[in-house]
Amino acid sequence: MALSSGTKHSMRVGLASDGAAAEIAAAIDANTAAVAADAASVGAGAKAGATVTAAEAGDEVLHRTTLTLTSTPVTMVDEPGVIAFGSVKIYDFPKGAIQILGAVVDLDVTKSGNGINADFDGDCALGTTVATNANNGLAGTEADILASFATNQAVNGVAAVEGQGCTLVAASLNGTATAQGMYLNFLIDDADHNIGTTAASLLASGTVTVHWINLGDIA
Repeated sequence: MALSSGTKHSMRVGLASDGAAAEIAAAIDANTAAVAADAASVGAGAKAGATVTAAEAGDEVLHRTTLTLTSTPVTMVDEPGVIAFGSVKIYDFPKGAIQILGAVVDLDVTKSGNGINADFDGDCALGTTVATNANNGLAGTEADILASFATNQAVNGVAAVEGQGCTLVAASLNGTATAQGMYLNFLIDDADHNIGTTAASLLASGTVTVHWINLGDIA
């Protein structure tokens, strides 16, 4: 925010009016906020997808990334006789060795399509790879950011998906050769869908918050 010529004159002669003083305070506040925003964006990653927004806090080493999802679609695939599974990328970390400190998922997930029961439940995780024919579980790189947890049972087609965890002692995510992505992964219990014959998806709305450190990169 630029100062007016009148304010600059008042500052020079030491006779700033109340209006000029307010303008000076507003300029300082705006500059402070801009500096903080610039600091938070240094070393940040990038949100993935048009239905995701990202808010970053921290600096070039320590970050808190808050992702807001608005009806983010997750296409579900049938693993006959076992489960249905699906994934969507929501974030790209910067290049480097990324240490995850912890994560919180706070979502409302709505079924879209008749292939999923109105009272469905299942599991959710955050990982660096998509869920595959997961054989009734999310594990390994499907859940190396936030371990798998059970969703609440849906009511009228909407499930509260609430999970948290601290992974401070886990090994870092090796993004020194290729930057790592973060995927929101889901399973739906086999008894709760007939996706094999009737296509369906999930729509996720809410927030995913991750605290992480970039330990450094290898040139």
